[in-house]
Amino acid sequence: MTPVLKAARERPLAHALPGVEPTPPPGVRPEAALLPEALGGDAQLAAEAAAIAEAGAGLATHEERVAPGSQDDDPLARFDATDEPPVRLADTGGEPLPMARFRAAIVDACAETIAMLARHRWQRPAVHRPSIEARILVQTEAILATGAGCVAEVVRWWMRALEGSDPWKSWAPAFVLGSIEGPAPLEALAHGIERLPGDALWDALAIAEAFAVAPHPDLAQLGSSLLASRHPVARAVGVDVCSRRGGLSHDDLARWLQRGEAPVALAAIRAIDRCEAREAREVVPPSVVALLRARLRDPSPAVAWGAARALTIAGYRDPYEEVCARDDLVAVLGARALELFVLAGRAEDLRRMEGILSRAPITPEALSAIGRFGHPGSWAFLTHLLADEDLADAAASALATLFGPAVPAPDRKRALAWKSAIGAARLDPALRYRLGEPWRLETVAVELSSGLLDRGEAQRRADEIAARAGLGRSIELALWTPDPEDRIAALTAACAQGSRGSPAGGWT
Repeated sequence: MTPVLKAARERPLAHALPGVEPTPPPGVRPEAALLPEALGGDAQLAAEAAAIAEAGAGLATHEERVAPGSQDDDPLARFDATDEPPVRLADTGGEPLPMARFRAAIVDACAETIAMLARHRWQRPAVHRPSIEARILVQTEAILATGAGCVAEVVRWWMRALEGSDPWKSWAPAFVLGSIEGPAPLEALAHGIERLPGDALWDALAIAEAFAVAPHPDLAQLGSSLLASRHPVARAVGVDVCSRRGGLSHDDLARWLQRGEAPVALAAIRAIDRCEAREAREVVPPSVVALLRARLRDPSPAVAWGAARALTIAGYRDPYEEVCARDDLVAVLGARALELFVLAGRAEDLRRMEGILSRAPITPEALSAIGRFGHPGSWAFLTHLLADEDLADAAASALATLFGPAVPAPDRKRALAWKSAIGAARLDPALRYRLGEPWRLETVAVELSSGLLDRGEAQRRADEIAARAGLGRSIELALWTPDPEDRIAALTAACAQGSRGSPAGGWT
């Protein structure tokens, strides 16, 4: 543990707001609009730009490059050099490459690229998703252009990739094979899925999400056959595929929740919102609620969190009350328990969050939850972590989420800049804040609609809106553009209706 993290664990999360500075630091714009700077922007693009600027600083100017005595119109390159070039073609040709190996190399390279792009589609801001998806399609077409042997080559690449633990290398073959017509690709998919480890929960999720955007017309038939498999990952994928195509009821999901292994149970929990409730007032039937409560004790943190999230969004406070009263659920969820305070908590919960952070790892996701919780007293804890190399970006992003554009982007990793700006803002410690303004559902909707959030952060805002507005269900952001934007627009409209009468800055 670094000295900064050790000190962070020993200091309180709650802290008094700093005093007012005589003059705000240069560049502070408290009147600035909420977007896009308030959201922290794209950290990776900013880092790349900084690297380019640093590299450019060392380049010689035009005057430095021109030799003394030369004129501006002298040629910059000479083409009459007589020296032998340092690199020459070999006197003998390379070894012939069989066409089968040539095509296999294309498949391998394209599959690797698709796996990388699938990861970027999740990790990068939503504004980049259309271009990423277009690149995925280009790489898929390149694989298909190698001919009928591409199915076998994709499967061979997938089997080699299983030696690692990268779920995106299951997304890539699932999407590519799910884009090729005929029964052979589906048979290859079933074969590959059953070669995965039985507890490969994240591979199951990646394959299911790839199938959600793959165009094969017979994927529903594949899903039905996977439900009959003895392999947990195959059944989990089958639950997801069939639920997306209207092939499962709440009763079906209850059966999978009751007897399914971790991948199957998580797939059933994620599918709940896709089933139509039998009663208009009933988002989740009582039989499923009871099973979700039982899954709060699941040894798998992913399953326990899935159950806690589903119950909380549906309007049940059991998970929140349990993390407030006992440590059992906190022991399973770890830092994920902080999300329950974002979805359902009150101002006094900051002390409980402090207790969780004293035992759980301090991660970027944990800092995001602190920022979204919205208590201005957490400013000192977050600014302290600006000194931690591994967490500085996440701490700066959390501060921007909480306090908005109070500090210009170049200064966001300077603790003194934040202290001065927060003191000058004269915040009310009794209110909840988002982007420097008293918390309102509409502000969360602004964040969600901005296109500046990655997939995980966008989903957390959607869940927050659904839980705080009492909508009963959240939205899913896995599908191909423009479907997520349409769902976000519908949620934003529902959020505006659900926030009527709610005081700004309130906790309930």
